Amino acid sequence: MVGIYVLSSDARREINALATANGDSTQWSLAQSEVELLALLSEAQRTDLPEEEKLRNVRRRFDIYYSRVNTMRESQALAGLRTEQAAVDNLDAMSVFVDDLVPFIDGPDDALAAMLPELVTRIEAVRPLARATSILGIEHFAELSGEQRENVANALTRLGILVFVLVAALFVVVFALMRSMCRADRDAAEKLMTQRRMGVIVQTSLDAIVVVNLDGKVIEFNEAAEEVFGYTRDEIVGTKMSDSIVPPKYREGHEAGMARYIRSKEAHVVGKGRIQLEGMHKSGRIFPVEFSVSSAEGPEGEIFVSYMRDISEQVAKEEELVRARDEAVAGERAKADLVAVMSHEMRTPLNGIVGALELLRSTDLDKTQSSMADVMGTSSDMLLQHVNDVLDMSRLEAGAEEKIQRPYDPVAVTHELLESLQVAAEKSKNKLELKVLDPQFDRVMGDATKLRQILTNLVGNAIKFTKHGKIDVEIERDADGSFWELRVSDEGVGISEEDQRRIFDDFVTLDPSYTRAQQGTGLGLGIVRRLVEHLDGEIGVESTLGEGTVFWVRLPTNLAMDSQTAPKAKSETHNADEQSEIADGMNILLVEDNAINRIVADAMLKKMGHTIIEAHNGVEGVEIASRRRFDVVLMDVSMPVMDGVEATKRIRAGAGPNADTPIFAVTAHAMPADIERFVAAGMNDVLVKPLSIARLNELLNGVTVDRPVQGDDLLDHELIGDLADAVGSEKHHALVGEFIAEVDDATGRFGPEDHHLQGDALRSEIHRLAGSASVIGAPALRDRLHHVESLLVAEELADATDALKDVTEIWSVTKDALRDMLDLDGVS
Repeated sequence: MVGIYVLSSDARREINALATANGDSTQWSLAQSEVELLALLSEAQRTDLPEEEKLRNVRRRFDIYYSRVNTMRESQALAGLRTEQAAVDNLDAMSVFVDDLVPFIDGPDDALAAMLPELVTRIEAVRPLARATSILGIEHFAELSGEQRENVANALTRLGILVFVLVAALFVVVFALMRSMCRADRDAAEKLMTQRRMGVIVQTSLDAIVVVNLDGKVIEFNEAAEEVFGYTRDEIVGTKMSDSIVPPKYREGHEAGMARYIRSKEAHVVGKGRIQLEGMHKSGRIFPVEFSVSSAEGPEGEIFVSYMRDISEQVAKEEELVRARDEAVAGERAKADLVAVMSHEMRTPLNGIVGALELLRSTDLDKTQSSMADVMGTSSDMLLQHVNDVLDMSRLEAGAEEKIQRPYDPVAVTHELLESLQVAAEKSKNKLELKVLDPQFDRVMGDATKLRQILTNLVGNAIKFTKHGKIDVEIERDADGSFWELRVSDEGVGISEEDQRRIFDDFVTLDPSYTRAQQGTGLGLGIVRRLVEHLDGEIGVESTLGEGTVFWVRLPTNLAMDSQTAPKAKSETHNADEQSEIADGMNILLVEDNAINRIVADAMLKKMGHTIIEAHNGVEGVEIASRRRFDVVLMDVSMPVMDGVEATKRIRAGAGPNADTPIFAVTAHAMPADIERFVAAGMNDVLVKPLSIARLNELLNGVTVDRPVQGDDLLDHELIGDLADAVGSEKHHALVGEFIAEVDDATGRFGPEDHHLQGDALRSEIHRLAGSASVIGAPALRDRLHHVESLLVAEELADATDALKDVTEIWSVTKDALRDMLDLDGVS
């Protein structure tokens, strides 16, 4: 619009300029000046008029001509002409002409009459100038008119272009407006359709839909919501949701959540997916609901759309399932408890039977007695195996077995096991051989114990059902190395194809002749199947009646990395000489309430060369363990007064000499949960009853005995003898008894919690005891006391506190040595 105004103003100005030029008739004025000059000449030359009239005509024509000249000199329209030098010169001459005549024209008549001849001459002289000026003016204005016409044409052209552009723009705008209108109409139609569709969806939704605004007021409530909450749409729309369907106990939280969201947009429910909470029916009934809330923009601002569902039935079903699960778990737990109790109750008497038989067999028996002992031994071994089978099956079935992933060498484990079964194989005249078909086979990650159980069962079966035959155990990896396969093949009686399909089921026995030949519960292969599955492997069988059987076990290879150092099996930990040396002559505290078991264990341990101190319950065991140090504590678990778990905790928690002594549970409780509980109490390992010398030896072989001071170093026998000779035996005993009481009293006050012996008092006490130890003949104790004294003098109190523990330990064994040497059992 500004452009149009500017261009139209320009065009109007040009047109006005052109119009103004024509109105002034400037060219006409220039031409008329020459005419007026000629008219003046004509009047001056007339002779037909009286003198007075002639002069009057001359004056009138001069005035006209004068005005023409004056116009040419002053007219603004002729300003352009006056810029040309020729025109200026002509005008100057014409001005001089008129200015010279003014005195005669305005003078008396006679002077003018006398001037007329000269006037004619001057007019003739100036006439060419007037013509030239007229011609210059015509040329000037012709050129000026041309320029003005061109300007007008250009202005009109620009105006036309702008008008065209504006018209085009108007068309574009009109087109865009029409399109916008069409789109708006289409959007409005779609929105209307969407609203209608959403309305239908909301009203027909199976879930309750409740829409509220930022004020918490309900603005939409569908039919499903009416059914779920009992309110009609008319009753609830416009009311606050927290006053109706939100249970009272949630209303404060609901309002606080809405306020928080409005204030900070921090959402705890909006957009968080499905949430389970409770809703309230119109009747006041509280019921569980599942809902999700999302926000959207409504016509009047943000709104919240809630999809709700009454999940009362679902929750009831879930609770029913939970109850069923709990009952099932309780049933399984009861089953496991029953198995554990039965196992314990059976193992306890078995412990006495097996142990007594083992001791009985080591005595001199006649042939009949030996035969009967063998029968009892075989029977007890079978009974124990049955108990073990049931317990293993219960563990595996309950998933209670931990999946162990430790590096081990399958070839070495298999070779070791076959070595132990060679005797049994030779008894049946069988040849037992190991074939490793993959020489590059290396260590793998897994459970070597489970592999031994599998091999024991499979190879044991092969030995049982093969006579005078060959049994091969082959180890080979598959082509891609992901699995390795163990095959046990025999040349035994074989298994029919029908029996092969059920041979891994529990309590399955085969044909009568087969079962009569060998007694069993039929659990062995069922347990093997569970063990293999526990190791993420597969097991299968191929057999032909009368020709033999092949059992194959396929296990994941899972090679062990070099950085994974395999813990060596106990059999690999020490060689035979080391085992004998370490296991020999231990001081063992046996805590056992069962007299039979105590007698059996005591006899076995003494037969192995150990020194045994017995305790009849946990309290007695803790008390004895607080007085002297032992190399090992064998702790029964179920005991009167105080059980083994509590006794172990007290020994570990105290500052006594056995706080770090290896403590082994000797128990019939063999369930994994029980074992975890024993280890958590501080026990180092568990020896499941029944006991045998072999198992005790295996357990004790893993114990490293820390004996910093040998018995001979504890006492200076020569000095003790001299002292006894000097004061007499009775007084010597009294002195030693006083010394023991004195040191017992002092060491009882050496705990870290005792502060009254700090500084000089403690140093004096230590110095005095060291002197007494030196006199009595206890050099090891004396040296320990002197060491503590030196630390106290150096004010190294932390090290002195640690050294006091050594004093307590060395005193425990020194006291026992003194009592043994002088037979001072009555001295505590």
